[in-house]
Amino acid sequence: MNHKEYAKSRKLTLKQFNDLSKLVLGAVANGSLDDEQIAKLDAAIAAAAEQVNALPEGNSPAEAIAGELPQETSQEANALATSGNNGLGTSNNTQVIEILGEDLLRRNMAIFMTHHIRSLQRIAETHKAILNKFEQEVYNETAKTFARMTHKMEDSFTDINRLTNQGSEEDQKLYEDYLLLVDEFLSPPNP
Repeated sequence: MNHKEYAKSRKLTLKQFNDLSKLVLGAVANGSLDDEQIAKLDAAIAAAAEQVNALPEGNSPAEAIAGELPQETSQEANALATSGNNGLGTSNNTQVIEILGEDLLRRNMAIFMTHHIRSLQRIAETHKAILNKFEQEVYNETAKTFARMTHKMEDSFTDINRLTNQGSEEDQKLYEDYLLLVDEFLSPPNP
């Protein structure tokens, strides 16, 4: 997704997008945004929108950070702010709020949260696909190991059956040699 598409889908101006990118990503992203960058931006916007939404009308984010929010709401905002890979804290939420504006965040909270949820779902699907691939490889390797073990055991049983059920003179000779070896092994050593 390019910058214009991202900004348009989140109802941001290009200046807001550029300022947000500098804050969250450290620089304005060149070319297209990858899924990780989109997830970081969405997480930052969602955390700021959640913080603004938790405020009663007329309160500023600075007052909320100073501790005027109820403890439970403050913890939820902090947890959401640090969720995902963005690692942004509450002070950076204030900067996101200043960049985007409280009115924009309040008006478009559903949009921001929807995009954030979709980003998290994509990440979860990627993790699930990786886990499924890993599990499949484990199952394949286990199946190959069992097949080798089964083949070795079948070969051993075939050899034992051949030795115990002599069919030819050669087999009889091998069986007798085998018995001699066993007797020799089990007999006490000569002093």
